Amino acid sequence: MPPSCDLDRTGGQEHDQGEVRLSGTRELVEDAGVRLFVALTPPDVVAEELAARVVPLRKLAPELRWSRPEQWHLTLAFLGEVRDAARNDMVSRLERAARRHPPLPLSFAGGGRFGSRVLWAGVRGDRKALRRLAESVRAAARRAHLPVEERPYRPHLTLARAADVELRPLVKRLASFEGQEWVAEELHLVRSHLGAGPGGTALYEPLASWPLGATAAGSHDTRAASLDKAGQGQHGSSDAARGRPPSALPAPADVPPPAASRTRGGT
Repeated sequence: MPPSCDLDRTGGQEHDQGEVRLSGTRELVEDAGVRLFVALTPPDVVAEELAARVVPLRKLAPELRWSRPEQWHLTLAFLGEVRDAARNDMVSRLERAARRHPPLPLSFAGGGRFGSRVLWAGVRGDRKALRRLAESVRAAARRAHLPVEERPYRPHLTLARAADVELRPLVKRLASFEGQEWVAEELHLVRSHLGAGPGGTALYEPLASWPLGATAAGSHDTRAASLDKAGQGQHGSSDAARGRPPSALPAPADVPPPAASRTRGGT
């Protein structure tokens, strides 16, 4: 896909809005469960670089629902509402999938839109390997009897959403952006708490992660979730060349915080 792209239809993995077309076992969605997706995440320094480019766009279009840089991610598969048994099965399958795929050199460049509803940043680098990883994750979901998206995988990072806004001027302003290269080294399983973030946005809680390309001996070290404190990014840290899990922000007072560890470390 070119650096800037206009798509006059809704597309991609827009899991926050529940606007995905799914196929497969539906009973898992109908029963109570945990809303999950699988993703890669850019390091802080890369997110900061893109965020700086987005600042003037936010001023031009304040009516858009802009995503928060600390929760930026590349969705590989949206899993929907998942019950405990299926989640445990998926954890084992994701560990094996991560082991089979090497770390990926990626970068953000240009931008595009899905009609008048979604503004996104484009992805460069080893896109073929990225698609293979996404397909492997989707295959794992199918074997765990979870619903998966029907449409082809479109790698992108969602910057903003809107009800019906002309996004072409913003896409043009993103056309010349070329971000620095970064290496995606971990696969993350993330929980989405709809409406639990600031202003009624979604709050993302990383549950587990696996190193890409790990040896069989080292790949059994699935790590527990870790959540960053609000507003305390680890800028300039050793994560600069690695993807970091999307940090979860505290829920509003009327929403109980996720039950997870809040120590910094692997997800």
